[in-house]
Amino acid sequence: MTFRRKQLLGYGLILFLLLILASLVIFAMNSINNNVEEIANDRSVKIKLVSDLQSKFFHIDQELSYIITENTIQLINQKIEQMNQKILDTNSLMTVIGIKINSESGQQLLAQIKVHYTDYLTYQKQIVAYVKAGNKEMARGMYVGGKEETRKNVMELTEEFKNRQQELMDQAADESVRTYHSMLLIIILSVVLCLALGIGIASWAIRSTSRSLSHISSTISGIDFKQAENVPRLSVLTKDEIGNICESFNEMAASLEEHTTKVKEFNKKITEQSWVKTQQAYMANLTQGIQDFESLGQEFISKIAWIIEASYGAFYLAFGKGGAKEFKKIASFASNGEDVGAASFRFGEGVVGQCAQEKRMLALKEMPEQYITIKSALGEAYPKQILIVPVTFENETVAVIEMATLRSFSELHMQLMENVTSHLGTTVNRIFDRLEVERLLRESQAMTEELQAQSEELQTQSEELQMQTEELTSINERLEEQKQYAEEKARELEQTKIELEEQTAALLKSSQYKSEFLANMSHELRTPLNSILILSEMLSENLNETLTAEEQEYARVINSSGSDLLNLINDILDLSKVEAGKLEVVFEEVNISELPIFMESHFSHVAAQKNLHFHIEVHPDVPDIMYTDEQRLHQILRNLLSNAFKFTSKGSVTLQIRRADPLQVNKIMPKEKYTDYYLEISVTDTGIGIAEDKREHIFEAFHQADGATSRKYGGTGLGLSICREFARLLGGCITLDSEEGCGSTFTLYIPNMQEGMTQELFSVHTETAVAHMEGVHAENSQPPVFETEDLQTSLKQGQVMVEQDQVLSPQAQKDNQQAPSLFKGKRVLVVDDDNRNVFALTTTLEREGFKVIAASNGRECLEILEKDQYMDIILMDIMMPEMDGYEAMQAIRQKADMKNVPIIALTAKAMKYDREKCLKAGASDYICKPLKTSQLLSVMRVWLVK
Repeated sequence: MTFRRKQLLGYGLILFLLLILASLVIFAMNSINNNVEEIANDRSVKIKLVSDLQSKFFHIDQELSYIITENTIQLINQKIEQMNQKILDTNSLMTVIGIKINSESGQQLLAQIKVHYTDYLTYQKQIVAYVKAGNKEMARGMYVGGKEETRKNVMELTEEFKNRQQELMDQAADESVRTYHSMLLIIILSVVLCLALGIGIASWAIRSTSRSLSHISSTISGIDFKQAENVPRLSVLTKDEIGNICESFNEMAASLEEHTTKVKEFNKKITEQSWVKTQQAYMANLTQGIQDFESLGQEFISKIAWIIEASYGAFYLAFGKGGAKEFKKIASFASNGEDVGAASFRFGEGVVGQCAQEKRMLALKEMPEQYITIKSALGEAYPKQILIVPVTFENETVAVIEMATLRSFSELHMQLMENVTSHLGTTVNRIFDRLEVERLLRESQAMTEELQAQSEELQTQSEELQMQTEELTSINERLEEQKQYAEEKARELEQTKIELEEQTAALLKSSQYKSEFLANMSHELRTPLNSILILSEMLSENLNETLTAEEQEYARVINSSGSDLLNLINDILDLSKVEAGKLEVVFEEVNISELPIFMESHFSHVAAQKNLHFHIEVHPDVPDIMYTDEQRLHQILRNLLSNAFKFTSKGSVTLQIRRADPLQVNKIMPKEKYTDYYLEISVTDTGIGIAEDKREHIFEAFHQADGATSRKYGGTGLGLSICREFARLLGGCITLDSEEGCGSTFTLYIPNMQEGMTQELFSVHTETAVAHMEGVHAENSQPPVFETEDLQTSLKQGQVMVEQDQVLSPQAQKDNQQAPSLFKGKRVLVVDDDNRNVFALTTTLEREGFKVIAASNGRECLEILEKDQYMDIILMDIMMPEMDGYEAMQAIRQKADMKNVPIIALTAKAMKYDREKCLKAGASDYICKPLKTSQLLSVMRVWLVK
């Protein structure tokens, strides 16, 4: 309890007792006052009322006697009126008395008075009636007879009532006196009790405070402030201000002890640092003037061992430079004449070599037995700690000191070793420099003697040199002219280099413009071509049977022509990519055993149509698996076979696959190292052949054997050019052996890139077509399959080629059969700015059972989705005004309820990385325009099933 609370408690108790005393006084005074009021107001009033009642009753009785004795009628009437008035007054007094009386006995007594008074009034009325009737005898007889007894009862009862009130008044007066005396006694006792309690509380507060202060005073007086390490603490016995003083004193004592401890530690550190500086100065003075390493090492190791209380030591000095530097022992301490320890070591050899390499001091504790023995005349012992200290100069280790002790090296000893070795490094370097100067001086003296011997020979040669100098002067003049000419040529070459760099930059920019032009042109051509192919395919199918056979043929011709145009666009794009070095190849496992089956499935119907024999020969030495780009290999062979069938009207077409002869490969490609890993695939036909002067031109873009050939057989002249560039990309080449009128043989040589082929081989045979390529990267996209001229012919004749991505599995065929039920009622949002494409897609999809909603750009698409979010699938064009497909797909994917809606990107741009860009923007799949209805429906089916 705090001192303040003690005081408040003491004074509060006193005030509480005073309050009780005051309450008792007030209660007593109130009791006395009530008694006085009862005497003065209640009892006296009741006595006065009863006295008035007696007086009124007396006057009534007196008036009644006057009436009996009086003979004058007028006076009798006057007396009767006065008597009646007094009766009324008496009734009023009795009513007031009834109100004033609050005790049951008083009310009973009053009731008896009223009864007798009523009887009296009855007699009074009869007497008045007799008087008025003139029968005074009867009145007088009744007055003297029955009325007298009733009057006497009323007077006695009123007197009794009056006497009773007088007794009650006397009792109240006696009670007031008793209350006064009791209150006086209580006040005296309360005052005495309050004084006793006040004195006790004050004594208790003073005694507890003085005892605590005495304890504090005695504790503080016993403190020795000169040795304030263990200052006594005060016991905190209370939680008052005295307790706070004790706690503050304890905190001050702890702070004083901490300060004293820090002062002593500081003094100790100052003493230790002073000792370190003194010993460091001593060792620095000791090594001054020493001119050789042996003396330096022995003097240093001997003195420092005594200082740091070491029992054994060794001094190793570095000889040599760089990584070949070797540390040799030049001095030791307490070695007892034995060759203890390694005689030399190098950087990184053992712990000492590692310390020298890292330039870091190392202390080894708890050394194993038999590590080293420290001997004296009385015996021998094992060291407890090893200290290895590298000596450095300009961040290079020049020496290493290893010390051993029977005890332990202190931190002070280690600090001293660090300090003295820094100065020791300077001393070692100084001795090294002095020895080097002496060596150079000796060499200089020897060279001086040799120079003196040679000076005579030089003197004789000087005359000859003088003559040669004249000749050299003339030669120098000619060389100076040649130098000026060379500098001029160098400036011209530098200018030429700058011009070439500018032309290179211009070519790169032109190539970029060309790529952008091809991309935009591809989009502009594919967009209308998309609607042409879709609508013509729908018309040729004639599902509604509203077209004639001739009109169906028209539709098939339109569709075939559109396919021809698509193939031409693809060929131009592929050729441009090859020339720009942007076409990528993917080397992977290719099953050669499946290659004949694949080619036969593509061209057997063409051979049957043209009545040609189609032979496929595979030699036994052909490996089943090889590593190359399967897509490019198939494209080369399809082009070669297409040309063979196109230019052959009778006879046969033969496809041969064999392992290439290394000699033949070396003959065709003299620089080739890996001639054993080539595959030879030849396509032989019995067609028109190629003239010798036309053989080089047919491999150039847009070139054919002659104009007549182009008009007769059609085509663009891009197929063989693409085949040659693809062969180079695969690390091989194509050769031609042809005789005009007899047929041709195109032979493809491609290497197996897995069997020892390297990137070097790949880069040698790509020549200029891949000079700008950064490397071969894997790409997951599916570029468009190039159709050759013969495939175009097949399409014109209404025959559908089976492409790799169109070969449906049994499960897919089953899905195709279930397509109408799958597509029926599905909601598809078509987003395209070309009304022709929207019309074609809407017609196709509605025929399949879809419910189509169209939008002309990305912004309109988002507005539709805001109003109607339930879409089963979205077909998104990429190049659109206001908001393109990329931005629209990103905005759709940001909506929480649209994250899983399939979005198929439809684009006419078939350039590099278009697929990855669409998928990154949020597309679920990617289809290149112009669309094939079967392909589009197949992709939609896959995503709707998911």
